[in-house]
Amino acid sequence: MEGFGFYGRAQLLYIHLRSKNSSFTAN
Repeated sequence: MEGFGFYGRAQLLYIHLRSKNSSFTAN
């Protein structure tokens, strides 16, 4: 389950950063 937690965390972080980046860059 460690792998799942790692990927889950990475995915959440990626989505968070992506949405944050979208806010900064008016695309």
